[in-house]
Amino acid sequence: IERLMESKGYAARREPSEHAGGKWIYRYASALGGAGTIEIDINYLFRTPLFGVRPMPSAALGDTQAMAVPVLDIHEIVAGKLVALIARRTARDLFDAHRIIAMPDLDWSKVKLGTLMIGASARSFDWRTASVDMIGCDGKDLAAKLITCLPEAYFEPYGGQKGWIDTVTAECRQGLEHLFQFGEGELAFLTGVLEEGIIDAARLDAPEDVRAAIEACPALRWKAQNVKAWKTGGALPAKRGGRRRRRHKE
Repeated sequence: IERLMESKGYAARREPSEHAGGKWIYRYASALGGAGTIEIDINYLFRTPLFGVRPMPSAALGDTQAMAVPVLDIHEIVAGKLVALIARRTARDLFDAHRIIAMPDLDWSKVKLGTLMIGASARSFDWRTASVDMIGCDGKDLAAKLITCLPEAYFEPYGGQKGWIDTVTAECRQGLEHLFQFGEGELAFLTGVLEEGIIDAARLDAPEDVRAAIEACPALRWKAQNVKAWKTGGALPAKRGGRRRRRHKE
């Protein structure tokens, strides 16, 4: 990535240095004047797909279009979005979740398996405590992060920004409630990871290949390793996703 971006004239402002990945930020001269930035997020800890990948074309940009780009199965993407909805409580996540509950043909059993895997691997969140009451956002975050991405009159049918937050929060809580009704096996799986550092996907109602993918997930294994180290009083692995800054001459 570093060689490719610099060969195209982008100047690095931030590069991750840890094995887990992180965010690259590159600066470029904007055609509109001034400087623009492009951000590239890479997470090596989710490098093993849960439900496989699907080749898809990119959106066309004039006459240019990438073909057969490997993309994660939609159910794993949705699961990641919904874990973020609970863990971060941002307006953009709420906006995405509202669109997700209207998506046709989703297999919600797959989505739930994805949320269990990704939620269990969360760095500082106990997925057993996740509930629909955590769904929502505040007006300040909406004004700072979401408004600029939407048409000017987008919130008018809801009676304004607060009306949108109230309506969408209620609809998402109703539409996603089933994801937070954990069965005995699901709770046992989460407890095994979070309290014992043991990944036992046999406790989940899932096909054997999906169970194997869950147990092989690097993020989940990293979480389990940290839990075991904490329980035994051993040294914790290095923090994941660290970043370093690098200065470039102008």
